[in-house]
Amino acid sequence: MDGEILQESLIKNPNWAVEQFTRWINNGGRLVSSSSPVAQLSDQFNPATFEGLGEGWTIWKGLVDGKGLEGELEVYEPADLKELNASDMLFEHFLIDNPDPKNREDVIAGETKLDRVKGSKKILLGGRSFLALLNDYRGNKENSALEWLRKNRGVTWMDFPGLLLRYPDGYRCMLYLYFHGEIWDWHCIWLGLDWYRGYPSALLASIKKQSLDS
Repeated sequence: MDGEILQESLIKNPNWAVEQFTRWINNGGRLVSSSSPVAQLSDQFNPATFEGLGEGWTIWKGLVDGKGLEGELEVYEPADLKELNASDMLFEHFLIDNPDPKNREDVIAGETKLDRVKGSKKILLGGRSFLALLNDYRGNKENSALEWLRKNRGVTWMDFPGLLLRYPDGYRCMLYLYFHGEIWDWHCIWLGLDWYRGYPSALLASIKKQSLDS
C-alpha cells in the first residue's frame, strides 16, 4: 500500500473517505468503479475575453523580474494536447517531504514552486486544460471530469502552471479550480503568496497518442 496516497486521499480528505466507504458498503463490499470522463481542449485560452478577467489581462511575456509585456510568452502547455482524461491527471504540491520536521517544507514561495514544476519533466497543464475542465463541469455536472476527480481521488483544488497570466497591475498569476460548498469554481492566485500542500498543480506524465494531432 502506498502510504503517500493513503495520506493524501484519506487522512486529508475525511469526508471523501466516508463517502467512498459508504459507496463500498452499499455496493455489497465490492469495489466501486467508473470510467473516467474525457474533456476536449479548445484551441486557445484568451484572458482578455474570458469571464471575470477581461481587458488588461494578458499572458506573461519575458523574464520573471520584467514587466511581463515583452519577450516570449510563458505558455508551457503542449499545443498538441487535444483531450484530457481525468484518470491520467497527476497532482503534486512540490514541497519537500521529510520525517524530520526541521527538513520538511510546509509552505513554498510561488516562484520556487513554479521552478520545481518546470524542472519535473512532467507535462504542465495550462489555460486550455483549465477551460476544458470548467466547461465540461458546467455542461455535465455530476458526470464531469472534475466531479470524477473529487469523488474518486479526493481532489478539490488544482492550479495550472502551464500558463502564467499578467494582472493589469503587473502581478504574475496562475489560474486554479477549487471545490467549495457544493460547486466547483475558479480564480487566479498571485505567485507572490504562500503556497501549501493543499495547493497541488495539475500535470500529466506524458501525452498519449490519442491526444496528438493525426
